[in-house]
Amino acid sequence: TRVSKESIFSDLNNLQVITTTSDLYADCFGFTESEVFHVLDEFGMGDKKDEVKQWYDGFTFGEHKDIYNPWSIINFLENKKIDTYWADTSSNSLINHLIKKSTASADVKEKMEDLLNGREIVVSFDEQIVYNQLDHNENAIWSLLLASGYLKVKHVDYRGITREPWYTLDITNIETLSMFTTMFQDWFQNQDANYG
Repeated sequence: TRVSKESIFSDLNNLQVITTTSDLYADCFGFTESEVFHVLDEFGMGDKKDEVKQWYDGFTFGEHKDIYNPWSIINFLENKKIDTYWADTSSNSLINHLIKKSTASADVKEKMEDLLNGREIVVSFDEQIVYNQLDHNENAIWSLLLASGYLKVKHVDYRGITREPWYTLDITNIETLSMFTTMFQDWFQNQDANYG
């Protein structure tokens, strides 16, 4: 997420902000499917392509789809087993905090449950939200989850005279689904303990 927005009064201005839906530099992130499948063949693991795709594919950058998480692929090749490699690199504390805060809203909670049940959601949010606004905007959770790679954009629909973007989002892959499930199990258990 952005640290601050620049203006004509900023020390630094006229920056071009690149987000996950931007086409500029979209081909510079992650491994493509052909790269991953080639290296799986090279490592004698061509029979694992479907499983690797389900677990580590799904990232999108602009119009580029079928982008694989490099950290997870490298670790899978080294360890020769499916695991939550990327998920284990972070405590996810900021995301946990925002989920706890956001799920006080029935709408956000329902959308999170839809995601966990394998359904897409459609939401509108500011993809360029500033970091210090995350706590003050109910829809900031979607921007953070998208920017962090936990969700992927399936489609953007620009509506109305102001061309407000509405994003169709889905959980990126099984690895990120595993992270969501763990986060929500912890959250729901805490809720049950508080109200039980």
